[in-house]
Amino acid sequence: SSGTVSTRATVAAGATIAAHGHFLFVNSGAPAALTALANQTYATGITDDGGVAITLPDLTVVDQVGLSAGSVFKEGAPLASLTSSVNQSYERKPGGAGGSGIDTNNNAADFRLISPSDPQNLASAIVPPLFTVSPAVSDFGSLALGSSAPSMLMITNTSTAPVTFTPFPIGGPNAGDFTVAVPATLAGGSFTSVEGTFMPSALGARNATLTINSVAGGSVTVVLAGTGRCPAVSLSSSLSGGTLNALYSDTLTASGGKAPYDFSTTEGTTPDGLSLASDGVLSGTPAAAGTFSFDVLATDATGCTGTARYSIAIARAPVTVSWSNPAPIVYGTLLGATQLNATTSTAGSFVYSPRAGTLLMAGLNQALSVAFTPNDTANYESGAAIASIDVTRA
Repeated sequence: SSGTVSTRATVAAGATIAAHGHFLFVNSGAPAALTALANQTYATGITDDGGVAITLPDLTVVDQVGLSAGSVFKEGAPLASLTSSVNQSYERKPGGAGGSGIDTNNNAADFRLISPSDPQNLASAIVPPLFTVSPAVSDFGSLALGSSAPSMLMITNTSTAPVTFTPFPIGGPNAGDFTVAVPATLAGGSFTSVEGTFMPSALGARNATLTINSVAGGSVTVVLAGTGRCPAVSLSSSLSGGTLNALYSDTLTASGGKAPYDFSTTEGTTPDGLSLASDGVLSGTPAAAGTFSFDVLATDATGCTGTARYSIAIARAPVTVSWSNPAPIVYGTLLGATQLNATTSTAGSFVYSPRAGTLLMAGLNQALSVAFTPNDTANYESGAAIASIDVTRA
């Protein structure tokens, strides 16, 4: 109140301050760290109990604040004087990220004391932004790996001026799992929706931070969240049958997950003589006939699994009966081991027709037959063969 009323600084014509922006005046005698922040400096200081007014060129007061009852400039109850050398200042409420929008024409009600001080200039963030975004947390829910899903964000321009947006950076630990479209310009008082997409690249919780930037309207941060879960891993439907002692090979395949897949048996056993490789190839030479059931587990590159039960029928091995036409015999010669001499590679019994000891009449190409029964009927088929013999007259 003891100071003189004078113009301390004049802002040049044409200078603009963005809505919700800041312009910083700093005394030219302040430390260099403060003057470096100034948008404009002034030479003559302001007393601890003085006041400040913003006026038009014709000195019409636009806004004012005082630090004592005796200050020429003030609105309603003045602020308390700051006389101690402490890093502190007054900030218009609500303050901080809430901006400085409260003006009830009462200094004591409109300002708050903060420490340390927080000088803001034209380069400082626009607070609050000129637009809102909802929801503040965009949760895409649980998605299978390899799939994607959209989620909408609503952007509302809360000012009367258009807001132009710039590319939206996405940061955080899983930024690559999310994408968000960018609108161009949003007219004053209007709103629009933008689509975000989530495609999890790994299992578990996935998180990122989206920053919605504008040219001169501030920025808003949105949390992006989602969960990656296993897809349904399916295995090929069946395996082909095999035959005892015959080379076998078939390949299992899987789908739905991320290749490559690793295959292994869990319950049951594969046929004797066959083994399942990790690439899904079941191969070998079956050593026993029968039907064999077993479970196979397929694990994809991300650890997701699927199972399927298989049954393989291994057929009994066929038996080849070898029997060449016997040499001619003279009438009167009884059939015996010399003529009835069929062979197989498998142990078993032979039944001939006509049987051993039979006397055949003279004649050419007389039919002979044999039926073979293996000792191991579980693994081998029965067999048969025919031959012919010439019986000459005595």
